[in-house]
Amino acid sequence: MYLLKSHEMVFLAQPRTGSRAVAQALSAQHGFVQVGTHHGVWPEDEPPSPDTIIISAVRNHRDTIASWYFKQPSNRRKPWDAWLRFFPVQHQRYVKRLPNGQLELYWNHLPGSTHVLRYEALQEDLNCMLALRELGPVELPVVGASEGRGGRGYRAVFEERPEARDWVARTFGDEIARLGYSY
Repeated sequence: MYLLKSHEMVFLAQPRTGSRAVAQALSAQHGFVQVGTHHGVWPEDEPPSPDTIIISAVRNHRDTIASWYFKQPSNRRKPWDAWLRFFPVQHQRYVKRLPNGQLELYWNHLPGSTHVLRYEALQEDLNCMLALRELGPVELPVVGASEGRGGRGYRAVFEERPEARDWVARTFGDEIARLGYSY
């Protein structure tokens, strides 16, 4: 979590949404300070001021899953079906299982966020949020990009793996619809 007290702004870093790039840019260019861990949440015992802008980010679920999969070192990368079976266990800190059996990726930051950035328009969305507090635009660095896709976007990855594509739709369907993503 990153804070700029003077402008009442908070950035809640969500995994695989460009959060490292955003955090670096906000810290270097506007003096945001890390509070707690990078992916930390707002402390429950200290509610923010009603004027605080709390920013989080989301990313297309298929793109997120592909990014996580290809983040594994290629020499230790499991086959897709095995990796998907263990995804909820391996990433239990970042996913929440709902009573209907589906999972949510963005359960921990979205409920407290006042503004949500979309990874697909991250640079533009972030600079719009900064303008609300009369802060200048930032230039996002490329940080932590997943390797192993061979330059292919998530659509190409999932065209080759329809079982993985269907798994994402079944597993995150409610959250995908709620966030307005469609495939």
